[in-house]
Parts: sequence; structure tokens; C-alpha cells
Amino acid sequence: MKSALAMVAVAGLLLFMAGAAHSSSDSRPDPPASFASVLLALRTAVTATRNDLQHERYDAAHPSYGVCYNLANNVDAEYDNGVQYDLTNDVNFQIGRLETDIGHVRGDLQSLKADDKVLANDGDPAPAGESETIANGYGAISTAIGIANGYIKLANRYSMQAYDLANSIASKHCSGQGPSGPPSPIAAIGG
Repeated sequence: MKSALAMVAVAGLLLFMAGAAHSSSDSRPDPPASFASVLLALRTAVTATRNDLQHERYDAAHPSYGVCYNLANNVDAEYDNGVQYDLTNDVNFQIGRLETDIGHVRGDLQSLKADDKVLANDGDPAPAGESETIANGYGAISTAIGIANGYIKLANRYSMQAYDLANSIASKHCSGQGPSGPPSPIAAIGG
């Protein structure tokens, strides 16, 4: 009975990990479908952050009703309600989703290893392709983390550029105005 359950678990993980089995031209496994959808959402959130930075730059270059009014009502608003909102809500949310998905896949891979031990204890061989599936699973996790950390680096750069822009206007023209302090960077996802 344990062997049958282990085989069902292996089959399920093999189907889930099928998205990781096809290698791209750089020889890294493609992320599983769940990673790909979250990475797309993360990329979209970082793109929104970049777009808000571009709006902030436009607002800074085209002051309306004076530099300090423009800083308070346009540039700072774009920084707080655009760039920082994107980071705090959208980017962080997608990172949390990805970390959850990675945790589930890691758990599945650990279960697969444990099921392999059960099979071995019952005298049954591991299913064909199991070690490749495990390696592809860990490779997909590594790939997803690398891609996400690249997006995190971009998001942090956009955030700092947005802060620097608003802060430079405040320190040159509008003492006491501008952002309250530099943004806290988003931490990279650990391996």
C-alpha cells in the first residue's frame, strides 16, 4: 500500500514538474507554470513601478504653479502613491506568492525523496526519471529565484531613483518638503 501511495505521489509531482523538464537555450530549466505566472505578475508590478517613476520625472520636469507646489502635489504624490505604493503592495505581494509557491515545490520534492525511501525499504525501485525530476525541480526553483531577484533589484533601483529625484528638488528649492526618508529596499529572495 505504501508503495502504491508513493507511486501516486511521484506521478503527481512528475506532472507538476513537467514544465521544468524542458530546458531553454541557456541550459537552465524553465520555471514550472505556477512560477511563470507569479514571475509574470512580478514583472508587471515592477513595470508599473518604472512607469510611475517616468511619471514622476515628467512631473518634476514640468512644474505647475511653482516648483514647491509641484513637488508637494505632483512629484511627492507620484513617489508616495505610485512608486512606493507599487513596491509596498504589488511587488511585495508577488514576492510573497512566489515564496509560497517555492515552499510548496520544495515540500513536494522533500516528499518525493521520502517516498523514494519508502519504496527502497519495500524493495521497490524508484520510478524512472525521478532523480531528473528532483534535479529539474530544484533547478526551476533556482531559476525562479534568480529571475525574481533581478526584478527586485530593478524595483529597488526605481524606488531609489524616485526618492533621489523628489529629495533633490526638496533640498534645492523647497526646504522641509519632499519625501520623509529614503526607501527601505526589498530584500532578495534567499536560495
